Formats: sequence, structure tokens, C-alpha cells
Amino acid sequence: MNHTFCTFSIKRMSPEEATTLQAAWSSSNAKTSRRSYNVTTNEQRLLMLSRVLERRATITEAAKEFGVKYTTAKHILNVYLKEGRVEKKQQRVRAKRESEY
Repeated sequence: MNHTFCTFSIKRMSPEEATTLQAAWSSSNAKTSRRSYNVTTNEQRLLMLSRVLERRATITEAAKEFGVKYTTAKHILNVYLKEGRVEKKQQRVRAKRESEY
């Protein structure tokens, strides 16, 4: 059995090279890994639901009209049909633990 090993050498970078490389990496990563989050107000949800439920628009048409994705509009409709809720759920405020020192 023949084993071959990859050998490589690590080049020491100057601080300027390291800074340039880090800046390039973080800026390219920031563009690809972070997405904007669109907030849908309760008023938009209610208007979109009324359009769809009164058969004045399809889910696709209502989503385009209010500037939300189809999946978001569909989810809003499904939540309304299952839970009867139009508003977003309020975020729960968690109590901070007292640290034990």
C-alpha cells in the first residue's frame, strides 16, 4: 500500500497583507451571507388577507401588490385559516438570570 502525503509550506504574511486579505474576505462574505429581512406590518397582513379571502386577488397577485414573497403571503393565509390570527406573534421577553458569583 502506497501512501502519499501532501506537503505544503505556510508563508508568513506581513500585517498589511493580512489586513488586506481580511478586509477582502469579510466584505465578500458580508455580501453573500447576510440577507435583508422584510418586515410585514399587521396592516399589510390584514389588507392582503382581505384581498385574497374576498376573491379579489390570488395569493400571487396579492403578494406582488404588497411587495412580499409568495411563500410569506401563503404562510400568512395558512396561519389565519388554522389559528384565526392576523397579527404577528409578540416576541416573548425573557428574564435575565442573575449570575452566580
